[in-house]
Amino acid sequence: MPAIIVDIDETVLDNSPYQARLIQTGDSFDPKTWAEWCELAEADAVPGSLAFLQAADALGVTIFYITNRDAPSEAATRKNLKALGFPLANDCDTVLLKGEQPDWNSDKIARRALVAEDYRILFIAGDDLNDFVPGFKTADPAQRKADVAQYADHFGKEWVLLPNPQYGSWEASLHGRDFSLSEAEKRVRLQSRLRGYSVPN
Repeated sequence: MPAIIVDIDETVLDNSPYQARLIQTGDSFDPKTWAEWCELAEADAVPGSLAFLQAADALGVTIFYITNRDAPSEAATRKNLKALGFPLANDCDTVLLKGEQPDWNSDKIARRALVAEDYRILFIAGDDLNDFVPGFKTADPAQRKADVAQYADHFGKEWVLLPNPQYGSWEASLHGRDFSLSEAEKRVRLQSRLRGYSVPN
């Protein structure tokens, strides 16, 4: 049976209002405010994602949503997807969240393997390199580029990487994956990476 695996956030659901609120308030990502946003179930669809997945569903392709949203947000996530018209299977669980099972962690390997047991995966879509393979957590951007190069034949074919300029593992690599830094220190490091870019006021 054919299947497509998609990430949820910034792949099929657009969380720009949450990100905009952080900018307005001067806050940074917080699991509590993120969970509250998820519970609202008010995210819009990423343009094109709904029509594409509905067309795939009409052709008999099962859509699996593998997300790093935490398991307690499953009901709200399903509500959001259903309200927008995203295909949700009735005969199996196709919304697979982080922590839903003991070995379902952020790298998504176990969840993809579960899908592959019974389905032929046509392709995977996501907004972060870790949606495809684990290990893109090096602190060196040049090494990340070299790591990606070895998978170049997959991208644009069975892997579809959507750009996410708001957040992702790329951002952590720019501040050296040093999570002990304050937000101000992270900002200084990120700004130092803008060499040669003109940033409007």
